[in-house]
Parts: sequence; C-alpha cells; structure tokens
Amino acid sequence: MKKNILILASILFIITLFASCYYDKEDILYATRPNQQSGTCDTTNVTYNLTITPIFASNCIGCHGSGSSFNFKGYGALSSYLASNSQKLLDDINYTGTKQMPPSTKLSDCYIKQIRIWIQANYPNN
Repeated sequence: MKKNILILASILFIITLFASCYYDKEDILYATRPNQQSGTCDTTNVTYNLTITPIFASNCIGCHGSGSSFNFKGYGALSSYLASNSQKLLDDINYTGTKQMPPSTKLSDCYIKQIRIWIQANYPNN
C-alpha cells in the first residue's frame, strides 16, 4: 500500500514538474501576424488592409471612430481626412504637431514609417 502511494506521488510530482515548465514564445506563435513589432520593420509591402487598418484599429479608432469629429473608421473616412490633413496627421503622430496622437503613448517608429510611406504613395486602397 505504501509502495502504491509512493509511486502515485512520484507520478503526480513528475506531471506537475512538466506542466509548470510550459510557456509560449510569442515570436514563434505569431510570426506571420501583420505589423508585429519585432526587430524588423516591413516598409516594402505597406498596404491599407494589412498594414494601416490594424495600426489605426488598435491606436486611433477608439477615439476617432464613427461619430467623432475626425473619423478614421474605414478607408473612405480616412482618405477624406487625409486629402487636406495628411501633413497634420504625420506631425501629430510624430509628436511634432499641435496635438500628440495618440495622447497616451507615441506610436512605434515602425508604425510611423509605415503610415508615412502609405500617405506618400497617395494612400492607396489596397
């Protein structure tokens, strides 16, 4: 009986030991996620759908969505704003303009480069 308890306790200890060592490596699990802020910045394949939309969705749309004075939700609304305010947007996200956007935390240098490249390409809907 004591031998069975000792074997059972040993098995549970080994299972617990292996289960507690589990972890995920984000760079491996999400290596293909667009705009991942790893050590590289893709500025050669900047598109509205795969690059710009995720940046604006996670950093701008919370305040600049439908119903706001500066609506960035959707390509039509964003391109209409950029038609006369593209430099203002670039200044604001670089924290060199009249506003600092987003106000909580400056966008990464990679995101700013990607937005600038997309705007300089006349913000294509791709």
